[in-house]
Amino acid sequence: IYFSAHWCPPCRQFTPAFARAYEKLTGEMGKNFEVIFVSSDRDERAFDEYRDEMPWLAMPFRDRELKAKLSKTFKVTGIPSLVVLDETGSVITTDGRRVALDVEKFPWTPPGVDEVLGDAFVRNDATKSAVTLRDIISTRDGEGNTHNDEDKDRPATKGDKYVGIYFSA
Repeated sequence: IYFSAHWCPPCRQFTPAFARAYEKLTGEMGKNFEVIFVSSDRDERAFDEYRDEMPWLAMPFRDRELKAKLSKTFKVTGIPSLVVLDETGSVITTDGRRVALDVEKFPWTPPGVDEVLGDAFVRNDATKSAVTLRDIISTRDGEGNTHNDEDKDRPATKGDKYVGIYFSA
């Protein structure tokens, strides 16, 4: 969902670059990606002129109530702003402007916690042994079988774990 306006200088700079990225993604790379332009233009004439520069869909300008609802839902406080959703409607990022021109990283999914945290942690016990995040989040069911986040189709059990990350100075 692309929030932008004709009168906005940063929007006028970002839109052509984003349009080229969109064309590369959907054309050359064959990715299934759609954009909906949500206008913050001051009038329908400016909206029409600006929309003509874009290769994607646009929400009708007259639907100001829906524009306000979308802006509130996604906490859009400035433009240009790009909200990227997955196929279920879940938010991938509300900071799509920062990542959208890097088409090689499409769909711009943020790194998983295991990628961010790395491989080893030290237990605060007598052994001070190193463990991996996979060790921490793996669980054993009542039959002694180990399960982890790769078991996405497995229903949740009492043994499932949640991991809290504590930051301190």
